[in-house]
Amino acid sequence: MRARQVVVATMIVLVAAVLIAAPALGSAIVGSGDHQTDDTTADSNESAGAFGQQIASFAQTTAVDADESADQGMWRAAANESENPERVVAERTDRLERRVQVLQNQTERLQAQRDAGVISETAYTGRASALRSRIANLRETIEDTETVARQRGVESEQLNEIRSKAAGISGPDVDDQTREITDASPGPPDDAG
Repeated sequence: MRARQVVVATMIVLVAAVLIAAPALGSAIVGSGDHQTDDTTADSNESAGAFGQQIASFAQTTAVDADESADQGMWRAAANESENPERVVAERTDRLERRVQVLQNQTERLQAQRDAGVISETAYTGRASALRSRIANLRETIEDTETVARQRGVESEQLNEIRSKAAGISGPDVDDQTREITDASPGPPDDAG
C-alpha cells in the first residue's frame, strides 16, 4: 500500500511540474523570435494544450492502473487463501457488476457535460482517460476473476454476463493519441518473459 502511495504522489508532483513549466517554456520560446505571427502563437498554444491533455491522460491512466493492480492483487490473495472461495467469488462478482453500472453512468454523465460545454477540454480528457482506463482494468479484472474462480473450482455464470456487459461499454470519446494511452493493456506486454 505504501509503495502505491509513493508512486501516485510522485506522478502527481511530476505532472504538476510539467503543467507549470510547459506554459512558461512555451511563452519563452514563442517570445524569443521577433518574427512570430499570430498563427504560430496559436499553433504553439494548441500544441501546449495537446501536450497538457497527453500528460493528464498519462497521469490519470497510471494512477488508475496502480490502484486497480493493487486491488486485484489483494483480492487474488484473499481468494486463494479463503476456505470459502464460492463466497469470495460471489462477493467479487457482485462488486464487479456494480462497477459496470457505475462506469456506464459516469461515461454518460461525462459525455453530457462535454456536449453541454460545462467542462473544459483538458478536464474532459483527464476524466475520460481515467474512465477509459477503469473500463480497461475492469475487463482485465473480470478475466482474472474468472481465472481464479476456475482455479478454485468455482463456476459463475454471472461472470460471463458481466463480461458481456463490460464489453458493451465503449467509454467516453477521446482523440487517437489519448486512446493509445488509455486503451493499452495494463501490465507487461504479452510477449514479456
